[in-house]
Amino acid sequence: MSPRAPQVSVIVPVLNGATLIEGCLRALDRQTLPPSKYEVVVVDDGSTDGTAGIARTFAADARASIVVIEQPENKGPAAARNAGLAVAQASIIAFTDADCEPASDWLACALARLEEEPDLAAVEGRTEPKGTVGTLTHQMVNTAGGLWMTCNMIYRRDAIARAGGFDERFRTAFLEDSDLAFTVLEQGDTIAWDESVLVHHLVLPEGRRKFGREARKRFFNPLLYSKHPELYIRHISTVVPGLPPLHVKYMLGVVAVAGFALAGIAGARVWGGVVLAMLPTALYARRVAHAYRARDPLSILQALAHPFVQTYWVLRGAARFKAFSFKI
Repeated sequence: MSPRAPQVSVIVPVLNGATLIEGCLRALDRQTLPPSKYEVVVVDDGSTDGTAGIARTFAADARASIVVIEQPENKGPAAARNAGLAVAQASIIAFTDADCEPASDWLACALARLEEEPDLAAVEGRTEPKGTVGTLTHQMVNTAGGLWMTCNMIYRRDAIARAGGFDERFRTAFLEDSDLAFTVLEQGDTIAWDESVLVHHLVLPEGRRKFGREARKRFFNPLLYSKHPELYIRHISTVVPGLPPLHVKYMLGVVAVAGFALAGIAGARVWGGVVLAMLPTALYARRVAHAYRARDPLSILQALAHPFVQTYWVLRGAARFKAFSFKI
């Protein structure tokens, strides 16, 4: 690091965030930390909507130093953050995303905690949604810790270096942040939770594609499980599981309903079949009710199909990464 290196570098990966990046940069430019003590590194990950140009226009008049680098093709947020690390100058690295607006004292609070506890490898901050949360919206929420989401994480650079950076096999924004945190924890380092380190995550409409996107992300569950089986079971299997028992019951429920219906047609005890069919079918109630609030019939059908689609992506990921377990 040069003698004039900033104290903290903020890395912001972005893909087609033309409508979001200025709000994020504006929040970062309003930090109470003196501008000389931090820099912002925006990594455009192959955007096609002019994101990099908007970021550069804002950077020209910003108080803080804002560097914009462009990757010619989309490689995923893990690769984008590694590219940001390659040019970041500070010994402390803060991560947030283009759809986030950090509180004005975000960096000051994080640095204060790291200075108070020099043995900490990282600080995990609180993330609150900004906007009205709905059935088909996207937002991140972390109010109790233990999620280590890179929309609000501050690491010491040496901890990231010992962990080998982000695993670029995670090609989408899902579990690549957990992977880094798990590696840091397995090295014997400590990550502290601090609710005063606050980031607001915008609530964004996602529409019908929400169900498909959520299912496709499970392609990476086997990869994380293969690298960190114990921490995966402890922290991930109950939060964003790949094949939780409930999903197995969903599928068995559909089979049971179909079987009981056929049995009824064949002259079996119809009422007994109906009662038994109601038990597995009830397992769908929560997911379907959630979709029903969107008042969109297609969303309801997607909700019904979701466990099957998700299972497909988990199995595909298991084959790709040669890792499978019913604990995924």
